[in-house]
Amino acid sequence: MYKEMYEKLWDMRSSLIDYCDEVDKLMTKPLEEGERDLAIALKNELECAITVVNMLMSKIFYKATYQG
Repeated sequence: MYKEMYEKLWDMRSSLIDYCDEVDKLMTKPLEEGERDLAIALKNELECAITVVNMLMSKIFYKATYQG
């Protein structure tokens, strides 16, 4: 059970990182001020989501390892 959840979270994390990379590419293009602000806000939210997924993965890893 833990392995399946961990793998799903890993896939989610990979997707979020890919989206972050896409936003980075978008920000290299000339954007208007409102678009740039939106891209920065989106990247911040994606980074927060990655942090949450990392925390969940750590908890699952701990439970699987020590509480088994």
